Formats: sequence, C-alpha cells, structure tokens
Amino acid sequence: MEVLFLEPIFKERIWGGQKLKKVFNYPIEDKPIGECWAISGHQNGSSKVLNGPYEGMKLDDLFSNFKTQLFNNDPSDKFPLLVKILDANDDLSIQVHPDDQYAMTHENDYGKTECWYVIDADEDAIIIDGHHAFTKQEFIEKVKQNDLSLWKTRQIKKDDFIYIPAKKVHAIGKGSLIYEVQQSSDTTYRIYDYDRKDDHGNKRDLHLDKALDVIDLPSQDVLVDVNVIHHASYDFYHYIKNEYFELTRVDVKQSFTLKTHKYQLCSVLEGHGYVNDHEIKKGDHFILTGQEKVEDILFKGNMRIMMTQRPYESYV
Repeated sequence: MEVLFLEPIFKERIWGGQKLKKVFNYPIEDKPIGECWAISGHQNGSSKVLNGPYEGMKLDDLFSNFKTQLFNNDPSDKFPLLVKILDANDDLSIQVHPDDQYAMTHENDYGKTECWYVIDADEDAIIIDGHHAFTKQEFIEKVKQNDLSLWKTRQIKKDDFIYIPAKKVHAIGKGSLIYEVQQSSDTTYRIYDYDRKDDHGNKRDLHLDKALDVIDLPSQDVLVDVNVIHHASYDFYHYIKNEYFELTRVDVKQSFTLKTHKYQLCSVLEGHGYVNDHEIKKGDHFILTGQEKVEDILFKGNMRIMMTQRPYESYV
C-alpha cells in the first residue's frame, strides 16, 4: 500500500472567496477562488503526486499506466471520481447535471452524481434541493418569470450531508464551505444565475434547453440514512453507497484501523496525526493505493478524515 499525497488545483469562480486560505492555509491568490480540486484526474485539471516513486506524475497518467498495480484494476476508462472543497462566498447558479448516457452523447464526459458534506455554514445558509414544477411548461414559465417560488430551499448547518443524484436541480447558497465527492465530470447546465455579470460585464451562459432534457419531473426528494458507530477511539459515519462511490467519515480520537484492499481517496478536514508512518494534517489529500489482499491501515491522532472508495459492484 502506497500513500500518494496530491497537490490541489484551485479554480477561480465568480461566487468564490478566500476561505480556502483562511480555513486550510492553502496558498491561493487574492482572487475569488471557489473550488479546490483536491483529488482529480479530469482533463480540465489533474492532480500531481507529491511523494514517493510516482512523484511528479499527474493522476490521469498514473491511472492510465498503473491501473492494475495501484487502483484494483478499476474498469473505468479514466479516473472516475473528483473530490472538491467549495467556498460559496456568494450563491452558486441554480443548475442540473446530466446522467452518464446524456453526458457521453452530448458532452463526451461522464454524468455527474455528487454529494456534499457541510464543513461549515453561516447561520442563514441555504441550499436549493429540487423544484416544485410538475411539467416542463410550468418549469419554463416560472424560470422566465424569475419566480423564486419554483425552488425547494432548506437551511443547512455544519456536518449536514446532502445527496444530489444526476438530474436533480440544485444550488449551494452563500456562506457555505462544502466538501464534495462526485463523478469525474465538469459538465453543468445552468438554469438561473441571478442576472450576474462577470468582470467584463457579460452574463454567464445559461443552458436551459439541455437542462430541460435531463431534469427530473416532478422533482424527487432523496432521503439518506447515515449509519453512525461510536467507539472510544473513533466515531465512524457511513453516508452513501451508490454505483459510483461509497463515502465515509472517521473522526479519529485516538486510533482507527481500516481493513481494506480497495484504493481510498482521503481528505483530512480537521486535526493532525498519522496514517501508518506518514504524518498527515488538516488540508492534506491523499490516495491509499489498492492491494491484492486486505491490509490493516492504522490511523493515529486526533483528526477528521473523509474517505471515498469505489463500490464493490464496480469490479465485475
């Protein structure tokens, strides 16, 4: 098992801020930085390995060349997942993502099913999680009228978890710091953008026609049961398992032993400690590479770690 530390990629966004520097001490520019692509093999920004025998390699190349040795021979044609941290200093556009079939046909990209863990949120922070329309005509009319009653909104708070499958209309509201796991896709269809203009005075493009092709009508509420195990040495949270990813969180109080042979995408959101003999700290992102046989991986310290693996059903 290798521990491969990765260099984050930072993306300027019209809705971004400076929390990534304040909270995680990342060396970002004095610009509205909205996204940290923490673990990415996407063509629009692939992470670089910072240590070990693969130092300097990009994750997309690593996955292509060492899929069998490091990634349990994952059958995906490209690195399948993307881990982000989002700083919503302003409201994100109201948007929807396509599923795999539509995205591959129209964008030559994966679809985008995603989920959010709320790292922190202002007291009045909200998200949009669906809509109230029952027909395309009703949806179009209310969008064109800027009728904000169309959107289903709810307040969020620190430690909330939200699941956003493809085709679900959604938006992150201002004042939110979000950890996100998604399919490795950069395809988003904007529906409404609050008539904002960029630095050049131009409104950002909307994609209403494509959005109408893919949105769920009527909007389906998605309920997630979080399974929690409290132990003297750690607290374990199992959030979601679908066909693309399985997400868990471990709050290590003293130690935690992970028994696995599957490759893991890991992010340290709080604290400091060790994974085996590697020191890890808040803001670190790394991959535990896959093995042929189950190994014991020991985490020690006081820290909060998000861990994502591919579901077993992906390997057939």
